[in-house]
Amino acid sequence: MRWYSLIVMTAIAIGVWLTAREADTKLQKDDIYDAAIWVVLAGLLGARLFHVIDHWPDVFSANPIRALYIWKAAGDLGRRVLGD
Repeated sequence: MRWYSLIVMTAIAIGVWLTAREADTKLQKDDIYDAAIWVVLAGLLGARLFHVIDHWPDVFSANPIRALYIWKAAGDLGRRVLGD
C-alpha cells in the first residue's frame, strides 16, 4: 500500500467519523455509514470520469474502450485509494 492510499483512506474514515459524531438527533449513525459508502463510491466514479475527460484527446480518443480499463488507469484517484 502506498502512502497516498493510506492518507486518503484515513481522511475518508475521519470524515465519516466526524459526520456521525456531529449528526443531530434526526439522523441515525447507521444511516450516515450507509450513505458514506455510496458517497465514497460516487467520488471514485467521479474521479475516474474526470480522469477520462481530462485525458480524452491524448489517451482515450483513439481507443474509447480503454476508459473502462480501471486496472490500467495510471494516476487517477480511484486506483490510488485502492492501494495500487
